[in-house]
Amino acid sequence: MADNSVLPLSADEKLALTAALKRSIDEDRYPLSPRVQTLTAILARLQPAPAPLPPRRFYGPPRHTAAQRRAR
Repeated sequence: MADNSVLPLSADEKLALTAALKRSIDEDRYPLSPRVQTLTAILARLQPAPAPLPPRRFYGPPRHTAAQRRAR
């Protein structure tokens, strides 16, 4: 029972299981309880997180305004 084998689930079964887990997690009265944390970990294994976004680019203020460029 303690082996880490994968359950052979069809797409419909996996969808139903993730929906049931989400509903159970959302409707729970105590979101930080060990039960909810366990369900969240199971949900994370069934539905992996999307790839992280690339880091945001920093755009500094313009060095010269149009009036300063014309004055040169």
